[in-house]
Formats: sequence, structure tokens, C-alpha cells
Amino acid sequence: MRVVVVEDDRDQRMILGALLTGIDVDMFPLPSAVPDDVLAAADVVVTDWLMAGECGADLVARAADLCPDARVYILSGMAAEILRDGQAGGATVLSKPMPPTELVETIRGG
Repeated sequence: MRVVVVEDDRDQRMILGALLTGIDVDMFPLPSAVPDDVLAAADVVVTDWLMAGECGADLVARAADLCPDARVYILSGMAAEILRDGQAGGATVLSKPMPPTELVETIRGG
């Protein structure tokens, strides 16, 4: 399974990477601006919402075009606002902070 993790906060990206090394995935951690070829090959996309560079809304829209069968998760401290405003664009919205085991199980099992 190819998992693209997009998080502009280096520490958060490292934590997500450490969590996912325990499961059988090929992980592509990026700070933002995911190349089209990497996104197109993703099975799972996990993205922050507010980032420097490409925002989560734009990334979710690109994922819908480039990897329509991928599971897309927005991991954000603004989950309630994203859902309330109808901005998720078909992605599943997860709240930060999220228990690590729950996050891994979500990514693993869909």
C-alpha cells in the first residue's frame, strides 16, 4: 500500500512516519506540493489542512482527479470547521490530536 503523508510541520511528519513504519506500507512523507506522479500512485493520502504551499483543499481536489480510488484523510485540528463548512470534498476528516493506534488502524483498514 502506498501512503502519501502531507504535513508541513516537520515534527508531525516525523511522528506520522514513525507510526506508519510498523505496518506494511510504502510511505512518501512530503511537506507540501505533492508531485502529480506520486499522488497518482497513492492508495492512501493523509494530509494536513492548513499548510504552507498547497492547502489541504487543493490537495484533496487533485487527489480526486489523479487517484480517484485512493482513500483520502484530512488530519486537522479544524475538523469541526471543515465538516461544518462542507469543505472536505469527499475526504474523511479526522481530528487532531488523534490517538496513534486509532490513526494507524484507520489507515490500515480503511
